[in-house]
Amino acid sequence: MRKLYALLSALVLTIAAGAQTLNVQVGSVTYQFPAAQTGEMTYSNGTTLTILNKAFTLSDISAMTVDNTEVTDNLVTIAYSGTSATVTIAGNVAQYVTATVSGAHVTIAQSNTDAVDGDEITYQLSGTTTDGSLTLGGSYKCTVSLAGVTLTNPSGAAINITNSKRIQLSAKKGTENTLTDGSGSQKACIYSKGQLQLQGNGTLNVVGNYKHAIK
Repeated sequence: MRKLYALLSALVLTIAAGAQTLNVQVGSVTYQFPAAQTGEMTYSNGTTLTILNKAFTLSDISAMTVDNTEVTDNLVTIAYSGTSATVTIAGNVAQYVTATVSGAHVTIAQSNTDAVDGDEITYQLSGTTTDGSLTLGGSYKCTVSLAGVTLTNPSGAAINITNSKRIQLSAKKGTENTLTDGSGSQKACIYSKGQLQLQGNGTLNVVGNYKHAIK
């Protein structure tokens, strides 16, 4: 316990001294906290570490590192790679985003009360998988940015948005993005419960094998 406390203290001092970024990894999900935002971190009961109102159970933490990574506020990146996916969450929205990863299937629950730091959360997708998906739930507006992703879900929608608010789906300029579905309850490759706004200057290919392309 003393060794762990000393390690946490050393990390805090390193961040403060170098104006760097603290990366907290929990399985396939990494939370990035810039030094300028971190402030006071609370270590309690020998089991919990709280950073920017995000509480971590110490036994769930896979790794804690410090580096010079630049963090973009309000951004959550989802990178697909074969049978797996990794999620990286900016520290300023860490308390509002819960990510679960199973293979290359990613489920996000967003719980912020409104815009964070004057803007909404953006989920940026990239990479390739033949057996993956994104399921996005919540009650607040957000943006899904396609930044060069080839996403196939053989057992349902490639993107399943259960959030009933306005969702912007943006194909990033200079990228080609392909979404493909399989049989499932959503009956569409891209399903959105709320209003879906398509934008961006990239290319978006949508293949609805089961029924609709977009619903």
